[in-house]
Amino acid sequence: MHKVLLVIIAIVLSGCGTNYGFSYVKPEVENNAVVYIYRPEAPNPGKQPLGWKYPEVFIDGKSLGVLKLEKYIVVELEPGMHEILFTGLTDKANWDERDLKRKFSVHHTEQKYLKFQVRYDPKTIGLLEKTKYQLFLTPMKHDDAIYEINKLNPQ
Repeated sequence: MHKVLLVIIAIVLSGCGTNYGFSYVKPEVENNAVVYIYRPEAPNPGKQPLGWKYPEVFIDGKSLGVLKLEKYIVVELEPGMHEILFTGLTDKANWDERDLKRKFSVHHTEQKYLKFQVRYDPKTIGLLEKTKYQLFLTPMKHDDAIYEINKLNPQ
């Protein structure tokens, strides 16, 4: 009876902690970089802007899938320049905003963090016109990114 009770307590306690899906990825090719693209909550109170909407993400023309709120995508890339695109112009996307396209570079063995964030445009909040949004893609330092991405799950 005591053994059964201990097993039940162990199962309950193991489920009580926060169990997020983040883990570091080691590149398959030794000199390649690993890029984490993540979408945390916006820093505004209340409803998240475009919380139920999601773009499809492409790097160098190759789809990585969609990026939903509070999720992240990991991709291994060769060193050099790359182009990332967030778009709603695909069947997989549920996104009405204009495309966001940026170039970035990675170095061999680098771990790079790119934070994709949607915020309300403060110029349109509370006005009679339709609420607009601002899209940001921000390169983050490892020491800052790990605290945000640690709360997210993989896409």
